[in-house]
Amino acid sequence: MTTLPNTNPPLYSAYVPAPDYSRLPSSGEQRLQATPTTRATPKGTVVKKDRHITVILEDQCDNAVIPTYSRGAAVRGFIIIDGLTSLAEVSVKINGRLEATSTKVGVVFFDVIADTHNIWSSNNPENDLFRNTSPGPIPFCIRLRSSYKYDGADHPLPPTFHAAVSGVPGLYVDISYSLTFSVTGVKRRQIGHWNQTKRLDVPFRYHPRMQPPGPIMRTADFFSAVKLSPDGWHQSVGVVEASGDFKPIELHFFIPSDRVFGVKDIIQFHIQLIGPIRSLRELFLPPPRSDPLTKSSSNNVWTPFNQHNTTGKMSKSPTSKDEDAPPILQVSLVRQVSIEVDGARAWKNLTIGEGTVLPLPPPINWLESDLKVDPSRSTNVGPPPVFDGTSLDREESLDWGGEIQVIPEDTGSSSSASSNKPVGSFSAGGVVVRDFIVVSAVPPKSRRTWQELRLPVSIRLVSDSYIDIPPEF
Repeated sequence: MTTLPNTNPPLYSAYVPAPDYSRLPSSGEQRLQATPTTRATPKGTVVKKDRHITVILEDQCDNAVIPTYSRGAAVRGFIIIDGLTSLAEVSVKINGRLEATSTKVGVVFFDVIADTHNIWSSNNPENDLFRNTSPGPIPFCIRLRSSYKYDGADHPLPPTFHAAVSGVPGLYVDISYSLTFSVTGVKRRQIGHWNQTKRLDVPFRYHPRMQPPGPIMRTADFFSAVKLSPDGWHQSVGVVEASGDFKPIELHFFIPSDRVFGVKDIIQFHIQLIGPIRSLRELFLPPPRSDPLTKSSSNNVWTPFNQHNTTGKMSKSPTSKDEDAPPILQVSLVRQVSIEVDGARAWKNLTIGEGTVLPLPPPINWLESDLKVDPSRSTNVGPPPVFDGTSLDREESLDWGGEIQVIPEDTGSSSSASSNKPVGSFSAGGVVVRDFIVVSAVPPKSRRTWQELRLPVSIRLVSDSYIDIPPEF
């Protein structure tokens, strides 16, 4: 039996990044499966330089100032060293830290990542050539981890995030990441030589990417869409309560059923108020003016199609007093940032989007069946049409449609809200960032028998909008 020689495998360098590959199949190849992607890998670079160290980071967007990496990304590029007679070691440490403070619950802070990687060493036999001199550009490629340990379990790395909100309780959250490049070399002088370590810190943005599970439902005719695909819409119900003899009014709020949206998506919604005509009339109908000859039908019979706005609030007649205005219907995107320490919790709500609410015409038979007109009078002169008293207890509905999205980054909004806009919802080590669409019905001052309603609907914001597989796939 022949004994094979006990030889070691050949030496190789683990620091050279893998070559780029084409995502398009070559001749004789075919694609078996593909995951949709929102963009190709960028080809730009970010250059950071100190006195002795120059770092070139690849796969960055053109004109980027701060490098950005997604979940499990490869941190790769080159490092160039000047001013050292000989080189001993080059390493990079990936740092990630979470700090959260609240005047109500206290402080929480810990490292989410602290990984050190050696990318060049003079002890490697392959580097004997550079033992007494500095090498040229040193390539590196390091895979960024995608999770961290907290309370004995693995959790996804949280995104770069910052929120500072004053008030009571005050709240501060900062999640930051950086790369620390360390270069240890030898400086030789007439009196001897010594090791010297130079460092360069490069902050980076960690931006894990995710898209909704499917396209966002949009339609020009909500009533037809909900009949054809009722499962495509999520319905939330609230009640506008009233005291006295008036029955409450139900508010039905509809948004796409997935409730997962990209931070740049436009979200369509629908509002429907259902209740007895008597209640709808009391809540929405302004009181009559003192001069009957100056009345118009819009003063005594409120219909949703005589109001239009693009601000998210119900409009009113320029001559009406605020206390006589119809209720305000408003839809907002609200981000809740909370901190939990030892079971105690503090939170702040930040408005990051305002919706556009537009009234929709009621069905034709809504007016025909519920308005009684005196045929002896002109429709343009004299008292306006009035509700037939026999039908005031019958239930009817009023409808509004609209859309909402996160406030664009260049609107100059408050710094605390602005810094949160590009980041999706997440949870990390006692810090929770959640998002809601909140619909509000605020009765005017003159309708004190009616109570204000705020109906929050939980959603999830993610980094990207949904896309299908690109055509070249």
